[in-house]
Amino acid sequence: MIAGNEVREKAVQIDRQAKQVKDHSVRLGGLLVRRFRWTLSMRAKLLLLGLLVTISVVTFFGIYPFLAVTHRVDANVLVVEGWIDRNAIQVAVEEFNTHRYTRVFTTGGPVAGKGGYVNDFQTSASVGAELLEKAGLPAGRVQMVPSHVIGRDRTYSSAIALRAWLRAYYMQVHAINIVTEDMHARRACVCFLRDKAYLPDCQPPDTLIK
Repeated sequence: MIAGNEVREKAVQIDRQAKQVKDHSVRLGGLLVRRFRWTLSMRAKLLLLGLLVTISVVTFFGIYPFLAVTHRVDANVLVVEGWIDRNAIQVAVEEFNTHRYTRVFTTGGPVAGKGGYVNDFQTSASVGAELLEKAGLPAGRVQMVPSHVIGRDRTYSSAIALRAWLRAYYMQVHAINIVTEDMHARRACVCFLRDKAYLPDCQPPDTLIK
């Protein structure tokens, strides 16, 4: 009988403890409830952080050389994307002066903030041509070829505009080099070569800026 009483007393004690735990887990009339859960330890968080940093570094240093490719070819035409910064414009001038280019073309669509195409003189192509001339290139060697497209596919639209100009004026092009910036180089290469019927002997154009 004593053992039976001890069992009941322990059961009552367990019920009281469970009620106390339940009471301490609820606040503000049940609006707040405490829950027990598993979480990462400090060591696990540090390991996860180290893994993320490693993946980020490997990705950055692996992707950058792939996208910011540089490979100059023997070309007679230099294409300059008009939106590049002034340092890149100066490099384009040096490139034109130190190699045997016959013409330099600037490409680009409507200037950002204009809301769309207004006229040829409010495009990146016009801005780039003006900067090249101010940097010392003869105006007779610089030809702007503006695109009317703003938003998506701007680079490809610039390539299409250049193709149309070359076909309209029957200009013979052996190959082209493109002056652009950093990781935009490979995209420019792909866009300008997507339809290369107007460049029969063209090798992959490239960036001269890294």
